[in-house]
Amino acid sequence: MALLAEGISRGEFRRVDPDRFAARLRALLDGFAIHVAIGLRGTDRAQVLRHVHEFLADSLLADA
Repeated sequence: MALLAEGISRGEFRRVDPDRFAARLRALLDGFAIHVAIGLRGTDRAQVLRHVHEFLADSLLADA
């Protein structure tokens, strides 16, 4: 969460609640980890990384 707070203070990240954002990110990663572990079709490592990258870009990165 310190990394989130630092990025927010530098203007690199949007103003979000670091605790709440970290909880949501952990939930997203945990959910995808289960899908990858059981081999659920359509959720291989590369696809998961794309989803996570998109989530971070859409919800966290400051507009350029």
